[in-house]
Amino acid sequence: MYWQLSTEVIGMLGFAILVGCPAAIYIYKTMPGAYKEPLTVSEFLVSIALVAVIAFITISYHVLKVAMSNPVEALRYE
Repeated sequence: MYWQLSTEVIGMLGFAILVGCPAAIYIYKTMPGAYKEPLTVSEFLVSIALVAVIAFITISYHVLKVAMSNPVEALRYE
């Protein structure tokens, strides 16, 4: 059940990573400034890992909430 609910979110996260990382590098390269620190791969990996952990915690919370809910309550309001 977890995998079924998380595949769409994982796909969106993958697309966001594929679009966001090159965009961040391009914006950083074109940004003016004398005191810019160089970008490293570890900064991107840490940010990707942090976003993935937050997404998995959120998905897990919602899956547990749905799994523990009473189906009669959901049908009563439809």
